[in-house]
Amino acid sequence: MIPPIQIDISEIVESFSLSKAQTDALMKRTLDGVVNEFTSIWENNIGKELGSSRNEYKRAIFVERIGEFTTVIGITSRDSKLPLMLEDGASPFDMKEGFANSGKRKLKKDGGWYLTIPFRASTPDAIGESAAFSGKLPPEIHKIAKAKSKTNPGLGLKKSELPSKFAKVSTRAKISTAKQEYAAYTHKSSIYEGVAKRTFKNESSYGSFRRVSDNSDDNSWVHPGFTAKKLMDKSLTELRVQDVVTAITDEFLENI
Repeated sequence: MIPPIQIDISEIVESFSLSKAQTDALMKRTLDGVVNEFTSIWENNIGKELGSSRNEYKRAIFVERIGEFTTVIGITSRDSKLPLMLEDGASPFDMKEGFANSGKRKLKKDGGWYLTIPFRASTPDAIGESAAFSGKLPPEIHKIAKAKSKTNPGLGLKKSELPSKFAKVSTRAKISTAKQEYAAYTHKSSIYEGVAKRTFKNESSYGSFRRVSDNSDDNSWVHPGFTAKKLMDKSLTELRVQDVVTAITDEFLENI
């Protein structure tokens, strides 16, 4: 939640001898105006600062009127922890621990577990990004995957079909924090292996799947963490409360 913002219109009330009804109406209109201006600035900053996560972040925003002249604005982690992690930052963490507790994991006969993780990607010419997408495909990969979808629908790209620069495996560097250290890890395959035109939740797009299980290598699913975006704080510094109050007050007084 953002720090309390006090709106004082007592001088206006006294100077223009406003009645209680007029005072209440002006206060409510001013409160709504400040809230609307802040959320507008906030959404603008979200659009500029976030990519594939912007819609998930927006869904976590709440604006709640808890009293006649009091509104609370904030971010909830009820449906997803990601928005608060983006806002306040998060240290590196092992995603495998979360997967192990997922309600979607499948149990193996030997008592272990596994989970299939979908990775979606938008086309190179896509405008904007959906929260569902993890990134955009390079034009070369998109061209190959698109062509294959016409001859072999649903079949993912093989390593031999990838241009050499995209067939290389990547290595994540060692991550060290005051509380935890994660060793460097070299992935077993290129992130573009398996990419195909697929249907995700009745929507056609490009992507691949990766399997994680209790037998997955240590450090194979370590997330580097998030740098705090502090978009609420940034938006608050850009909010000109007095300008909003003055504009609304002037318009109100002209019409009484």
